Amino acid sequence: MTSAKPFLAPLFDRLADDTPDGMADDAAHWRHDVDDVIRSVQDELSRLLNSRRGTLQHAHPLSVIDYGVEDWSAFALTSPQQQHRVERQIAEVIRHFEPRVSEPQVRLVPLPGQSQRLGVQISGRLAGHPSLPPVVFINTALDALPA
Repeated sequence: MTSAKPFLAPLFDRLADDTPDGMADDAAHWRHDVDDVIRSVQDELSRLLNSRRGTLQHAHPLSVIDYGVEDWSAFALTSPQQQHRVERQIAEVIRHFEPRVSEPQVRLVPLPGQSQRLGVQISGRLAGHPSLPPVVFINTALDALPA
């Protein structure tokens, strides 16, 4: 998009060194452009959606021990009510655990010819940058159990 790198890389991205023989300690490595930030958010959303939290419902606000999403393997995701529940839950954990995404929009969509799978689309805006257009962060598939 642009050669300017106005964003400071997240702490974990700065600590994780993908090139141990390179110059990762260089301060320029700690700066991100919009494309870098989008990739970083996509990576974090992937980690979030691939992590499962415990099944106990807590009366307190979400904390680090609640990182991840419920295990959906017992849900009949063919039911519109269950699909909306999963969409709401994904949006909630994104709002809580990925603050770089504002206005997260989550949609589960049927995949043509694949009755046991659903597509998940996650879009939103980069927080603090309302002039940037909405971004599609994830567009992938989930397995669904028959009703």
